[in-house]
Amino acid sequence: MTAVVLRAVAILGLILLSGHTARADGGCRAAAAIASRQYNLPPGLLAAIGVVESGRSAWPGNAKAAWPDTVDADGQGHWFATAADAAGFVRTAEANGAKSIDVGCFQIDLEAHPDAFPDLATGFTPAANAAYAAAFLARLHASLGSWHAATAAYHSATPARGLPYAALVSAAWHGIAATPAATLAPADRHVIHLAPPHGHLPLIITP
Repeated sequence: MTAVVLRAVAILGLILLSGHTARADGGCRAAAAIASRQYNLPPGLLAAIGVVESGRSAWPGNAKAAWPDTVDADGQGHWFATAADAAGFVRTAEANGAKSIDVGCFQIDLEAHPDAFPDLATGFTPAANAAYAAAFLARLHASLGSWHAATAAYHSATPARGLPYAALVSAAWHGIAATPAATLAPADRHVIHLAPPHGHLPLIITP
């Protein structure tokens, strides 16, 4: 009887842990994978951007995961349990004069991208947020010629802000066990190396 009880407890623990893991991500990573294939992004890059943009830990010691119901208002990040709560916060922030509001898994700036979504609720949908982020990143790559430059520009066109951001994304990319360097086109000389020696952050090498 004791063995049966212990086995049942173990199974229940695995179920709860599995639910925690799924809830921690909220669908952002799966949406990133689909959008990345649609827009020919290097595998793992958009997911890494999500970790940097909206990452949170579900419980102490857990790795960060992107979260769809995330809002940044004038530089302050907020995580909500539901999209409705997040949308309500956005409306209140706008009414109170917030200048800059980013939403969703990949933190789309509503002021810079006013036509990104048909309505606010859609912005918190992982699939829609990922699709817009992927399309934007693909346009940046087409314009700038490298994924390194595109990643930096996703955050800011100012190098002093964009380059440190690209380094954070590189670290997150390595952390989710992606292998993007092998997917870069041979002509792309801006290579992000993701196997740094001695545990240092990944090194970004540009021409």
